[in-house]
Amino acid sequence: VVLEVKNRTSAKLIEREPGFHEIVQLIVYLKLLGCARGELVQAFRERPGDAPTIRVRPVAMDAEHSAGWDEEIVPKLLHFAHILLRARAPASRDLRLSLLRSSVAHRAQLLRD
Repeated sequence: VVLEVKNRTSAKLIEREPGFHEIVQLIVYLKLLGCARGELVQAFRERPGDAPTIRVRPVAMDAEHSAGWDEEIVPKLLHFAHILLRARAPASRDLRLSLLRSSVAHRAQLLRD
């Protein structure tokens, strides 16, 4: 079992479900470590020294998460790696300068092309 512990700064944060990005983060850890189960542990202390309030969200590497990994995460990681390789190539000086000088929207378009 992989444990991901989030120390929250507000009691309200522990009452909510963890964010999607936090679930994805734990799924990445599960994949990297070859584990099937994990738990996202949220902890909050009212004051230093107090016992924490704890909420645990189990996460299993089930068919849904495996499919999401294969269909969403891996293709986006490969695309990102391709962009990095393209931008780091010696002939890509103009692309690097364009990325540095452009707006966020224009950068996104440059990277899509």
